[in-house]
Amino acid sequence: MTTPNGDLDPTEPIFYIEDFQKDLTPLITLMERSIAKQVAGDDDDGVLWWLEHPPLDRKMVFGVRRKWGIAIWVEHNRMFFPSGGANPEDVDYFTGDGDHYPQGPHTEVPATTAIQAVSEFTTTGTRPICVEWVEYKPR
Repeated sequence: MTTPNGDLDPTEPIFYIEDFQKDLTPLITLMERSIAKQVAGDDDDGVLWWLEHPPLDRKMVFGVRRKWGIAIWVEHNRMFFPSGGANPEDVDYFTGDGDHYPQGPHTEVPATTAIQAVSEFTTTGTRPICVEWVEYKPR
């Protein structure tokens, strides 16, 4: 879960809320370093992770893509996306180990909002209120 220098391993796809309730700095640092790496390079793809809270069957899929991010809320097999996301078309997100998870149109929010949502979930264990959510309904 961590690199030799003590940072979170960015190739690890799943993290657990219990590991960050006392100090969420490593999680926020992971997101900020990923943004910095993307801005410094020429890769337009995003990177994503899962943050799980198994006892309550809640999780958040979160990620960053330069100045944008994703925050997807999953609770008891119901999925919620941010209302009115910014991206007009599909965007590519990958786990740190290369698994592809394309995100549909209108699912991205500013990266600062995604970071805030992760912070809220880690702190409260509940669905973040910094995002206006809409439930996913398959067509």
